[in-house]
Amino acid sequence: MPAVQDLDQDAIYKDMLTMEYIYDLIYGYATRITQLKSLETLYPLESPNHVVLLLMVDDFWKICERLDNKQRYGVKRRILNVVRSTLKKQEYPAITTSLIGTDKIIVLANLAEVLAAEHRVEAETIGKTLIKAVEGLTRYSVKVAISSVCPSYNELWKAYEQSFQTLSHAFTYEKGVILHYADLFTDKALDLMLLNETERFEFELTKLISKNSTADMDTLIEKWCSFLVANHYSEETIKSIFTKMIFNLLEYGVNIGLDSTVISKASVDTTVAILKTNSLTGIQQIVSDYAKGLSRQVKEACERGCEKGFEAAMGFIHTYYYENLSLNEISKVASMSPSYFCRKFKALYGKNYVKYLNEYRIDRAKSLIAESDLSLSAIAAKVGIHDMSYFSKLFKARVGVTPNQYRRETAANEKARPEVIE
Repeated sequence: MPAVQDLDQDAIYKDMLTMEYIYDLIYGYATRITQLKSLETLYPLESPNHVVLLLMVDDFWKICERLDNKQRYGVKRRILNVVRSTLKKQEYPAITTSLIGTDKIIVLANLAEVLAAEHRVEAETIGKTLIKAVEGLTRYSVKVAISSVCPSYNELWKAYEQSFQTLSHAFTYEKGVILHYADLFTDKALDLMLLNETERFEFELTKLISKNSTADMDTLIEKWCSFLVANHYSEETIKSIFTKMIFNLLEYGVNIGLDSTVISKASVDTTVAILKTNSLTGIQQIVSDYAKGLSRQVKEACERGCEKGFEAAMGFIHTYYYENLSLNEISKVASMSPSYFCRKFKALYGKNYVKYLNEYRIDRAKSLIAESDLSLSAIAAKVGIHDMSYFSKLFKARVGVTPNQYRRETAANEKARPEVIE
C-alpha cells in the first residue's frame, strides 16, 4: 500500500499537471500535450463533444479587498478543492483548475457518453451540482457560464472564449446563475439603438431630477436596468453607460448654476462606486442615491428665488433643446406655475418662451450646417424641428436667408478664405 506522503505528492503532481494541461488546451497549444501519451489518463481528450464551464466567484474582489496575494489564493484554492472533489465524487469525466490572477475557475467536461439532445441538460446539471457544492461547503457562491459543445478538443480554445464572453453578461444577474452562450450570442456594443435609448433615459431622468420626483426616479432607473438586462449588455458596457451619464448630469448641474465643487466631488465619488460595484443592483442603488442628491440641490436652488429657478430652466433648455419641451414641462423645471413662468420669462428675456426656444434651435442648426455634411432635414430633426417647411420659415426669420442659401453662402465663404501656410 503506498505511503500517505506518496499519495499527497501524487495529488500535488497531478494538480500542477492538470493546470498546465488545461492552459495548453484553452490557449490553443493542444499539440504540445498530445505528444505525451502519459497524459491520456487525465482527460478523455480524443473523445468528441467537449464543453467548457467557467465559474466566477461572486464578490471575489470585494471579499479579497483587504487580503494579500497569499490569502487571496487561499480563498480561490478552497473553492477549487470543492469543485475538484465534487467532480470526482459525481464521477463526471471532467478536469478543473483555477485561472491565475482572476476570480475564475475553469472546468473541461466531456459529454461523449451523453445523447446529443441532452448535452445542454447534462452541462447545466454539472453547473448546478458545482454551485450547490460550493455554497454548501464554503461561505461563497459562484456564477457559471457554459460554452456551446465543441466536437473536437482542437476547438476547446473557442469554447473557452465563448464561456468567457458569456460570463461578461453575468454582471446583470443574481448570484448562483447559470448562463449559456447559445442563449446570449454575442455582446451588443454601443450600437445606435443603445445610444438612442440611453439619450432618452438621460432626458427623462433629468426631467425628474429637475421636478424632484423621487419615486418616479426609482421607477425609471429600475425600468432602464431591466432594459439592459433584457438586451444582455455586458458589465463593461453597462458601467460605461452609467459613468458617462453621471458626468452628463454633472455638466447639467454646472449649467444650471449649482456649486461645481460640491457636485463634482459627488460625481467622482459616484463614478468610483459604480466601477467598484459587482452587481447591477448595486449600480441601481448608487445611481438612485446620486440622482436624489442632485435633485435636492436643484430644488434648494430653485427655492432660493426666481433667478435660480430660471437658471435651472435655461440650463434644461440649452441641454435638451432638441426634445419636445412644452411650456408646462419647462415651468415645472423652474418650480413655477406656467402663467407665472410666462410673465417672468418675457420680462427677463424680452420674448416669450416658444420664440426663445425656436431661436436657440435655429442657432444650433446654423452651427450644424456650417460644420457638418448632414442633410437639412437631418439637421432640422436634430434640433427638434420635424417639419421642413416650418424649419425653413423659422430659419429665414432668424437668419434672413433660407437654410439652402445659408449653406451655399457658407461653402462659398469657406472656399474664398485664403489658405494659411504654416
